[in-house]
Amino acid sequence: MSIPPLGISEILTKFIGRAVEGSKSLVRPITAATLSTAETLLGLIKEGIAPDVGRMKESLIRKMEAEADEQAAEAKRKLAEAAEAANRADLPKRRDALAKAELRKRQADAAKTEAEAEAIRVDADTRRLQATAEARTRLIEAISKLQQEGGGAFFNGKNLQGILRLGYSPVETESENPETD
Repeated sequence: MSIPPLGISEILTKFIGRAVEGSKSLVRPITAATLSTAETLLGLIKEGIAPDVGRMKESLIRKMEAEADEQAAEAKRKLAEAAEAANRADLPKRRDALAKAELRKRQADAAKTEAEAEAIRVDADTRRLQATAEARTRLIEAISKLQQEGGGAFFNGKNLQGILRLGYSPVETESENPETD
């Protein structure tokens, strides 16, 4: 790398001039300081110390990148902690909501079971009433037929009520139910 010192000074002067773009009174001291720095750097390059400066620059850049990565990781960690804290704060609410939903489900199941039991009771009552009505109808038809054929019958009221209530007819003996004409 053999750039003549004059070429470097011109490049630095133009660069600084564009960067500052101020009055001549400002540009001149800045240019002098820059040229002084450039002169020192050129001396370092000649002595072989400049590669060490490049390594120091690279080391500084790596350090700055590592610090930036560390700050980004710290920000991510804090976000994760905040999300975890929010989840822990919501956990009792979610558990309470789940418990309430489970209670409502059990209440609905109990109401359904109770309604099914009531439907079974009503169906049984309906069938019992229907069987009783059919038994009465058959009994009335039998009595009517017996009377049409010229016969008669005597029924004990207590036994007749029992037959109608139970829906079946017990075997009767002649002494308990004497028939009359």
